[in-house]
Amino acid sequence: MSFETHSSIQHLLLDPVSHEIMVDAVNLNCGHTVSQKTADVCLQKGLPCPIDQTHAVSSYVPSLMIRQLVQSAAHPVPPLPAHKSLEAIERLMSGQQLLIAEMANLAAELKTSRAEHQVFKRRYETDQIRQEMQLQLIKHLVHPLEKEELKRYFGEELQVLRSFSDITQILFWPCPIWSDKATVSGLTEVMQQCPNLTTLRMSWCQSFADEDLEVMVGCFSNPDAHSSWKTSHLRHLDLSNCQRVTNVGLFIIGQNFPNLQRLILNGCTQINDGGIQIFSYNMGGSSNCPYMQILGLSETQITDQALRYIVRFCPDLHTLDLSHCKQITDVGVICIAEAYRENLRNLHLEGCHQATDASLPAIARNCPNLKEIHWRDTQISPAAIRTLIARFPHVCSFPPPPLISSMAFGKAKWETYFGDVGEEPPFPPHIDEILASSCPYDPGKTVGETHMLVLVPATVNGRPLTPNSLGELMKTPRGGGYATQYQKIYPSILEKYGNISSRESHWVLMTRDVLPGTRDKSFKDQCALLGGFREYRVLTLVEAITCVGMEYVVSGNRLYGENPWTVTRCEEDIEISEIWGGKYQASVGGFGVAGLHVSYFGDSENSGLAGSWKFVR
Repeated sequence: MSFETHSSIQHLLLDPVSHEIMVDAVNLNCGHTVSQKTADVCLQKGLPCPIDQTHAVSSYVPSLMIRQLVQSAAHPVPPLPAHKSLEAIERLMSGQQLLIAEMANLAAELKTSRAEHQVFKRRYETDQIRQEMQLQLIKHLVHPLEKEELKRYFGEELQVLRSFSDITQILFWPCPIWSDKATVSGLTEVMQQCPNLTTLRMSWCQSFADEDLEVMVGCFSNPDAHSSWKTSHLRHLDLSNCQRVTNVGLFIIGQNFPNLQRLILNGCTQINDGGIQIFSYNMGGSSNCPYMQILGLSETQITDQALRYIVRFCPDLHTLDLSHCKQITDVGVICIAEAYRENLRNLHLEGCHQATDASLPAIARNCPNLKEIHWRDTQISPAAIRTLIARFPHVCSFPPPPLISSMAFGKAKWETYFGDVGEEPPFPPHIDEILASSCPYDPGKTVGETHMLVLVPATVNGRPLTPNSLGELMKTPRGGGYATQYQKIYPSILEKYGNISSRESHWVLMTRDVLPGTRDKSFKDQCALLGGFREYRVLTLVEAITCVGMEYVVSGNRLYGENPWTVTRCEEDIEISEIWGGKYQASVGGFGVAGLHVSYFGDSENSGLAGSWKFVR
């Protein structure tokens, strides 16, 4: 190609190596312009830029502007007048200067981009090395731990530990895989490596104190600290039995852990109302502790006043542990019930000695979603708990109230062993309190331990329950019951009382042995002694046979047995016209392998008197 152009721009169109017109001009990665042929040679032979001899040639792009200039020079327009030609040359030179400036800017940007790329590449390679080192460290640390131990230290959710970012919980401290970091500074170092940590359990760390909380907070609140973990990340903090944590520590927690949902301070015995007040104020502020849901304050020194602070600043609380807070009274419990209402799920009151039945109606009225109530070692009665459960059957009681139906021989057991007894009368009023009360003749035991509660039905399978029918029933119990019979039943008793039944079904609470001091005494003296024991009365014949017989059917245990020989006198009497003649009380006992005696006995060591409550509707 041959053409003429102005000498001032002609050099721009020539290749710096071949000095030929650059019909195929390209821009190198360093910003200089050469022919594509020259660029290909540099790439193939690994030569540097032929203009600056510095930058390696790694790529190129077509130079559209130079190519356009070459095309324009190859097809010149008709010559212009001199003044017009000069103006055109000046415009062309001005455009070329702009082009050069633009190309210089592009070259600078490309250079900056290459530098940033190198920085990114080095950072990526450094991160890869760091992750590989961390993985090797984790393998070294965790390898000795069994899978169950891994769960124990870091929670059930952690199946595989690939990096410290996988750790969301530290459940035991000091953790054995960081045995060299048992101090609080070591803990903060570990926390810095775990950006996703939300749960920290420090329970039973006897050395952990307020100062340690301050050090921990200082590490993460320092603006110069380059840590991806912040105190605002923590959701669950367990400091149970850290007895050196006081109200000061609670103040630090309140100021620096704004997103806590669960705080356990059980066993922090130096915390009192003052600590709860400053904690609630700092945690609440304008947002009133919107995230706090579970609070454990067992064995602290708080009173009802602390509960007023809590209900004010922690509106969404659903679980509260007040176990062994001995200054909490019914006033505080009622405050909790009326404040949290439907929110309340779990309430722990074990050892709150001043909590009584008076607080239960407020819970029953306001807390329909309650799931658990713990009431051991309080003044709350089993009857009150049973009333609460009757209203809300989904409530779990710890401990459960005594299941009267399981210890009593009632309708269910009659049907299991013998048949239908008709309608079962309700349990006696306040039977829980009676069974839990001290035994009147053995104060070291409860009534429930020394008595048996038995339903004496009017009929069984439509037939009246009498001494005669009882004798037949006990021979053939169903459902795996123990069978027995009368070893002896005195004819006169059989004749006079054999077909006498109770007029209505009723409950009887009978002593499991004769009352102390009633042996070898007249029936009159025995009754006088019986009168000294609360509401005791003398059993009827059918009641005594039923209670002793049903105990054996269920358990195989022979009460009123042969060693020592023991019988209890009943209210029925018979006339004896034999050698000793006179009136005697019918007696039940002497229960041996051969069966039960129903007879009469004089005043002797064998004859005593059982006590009983009779409960009728």
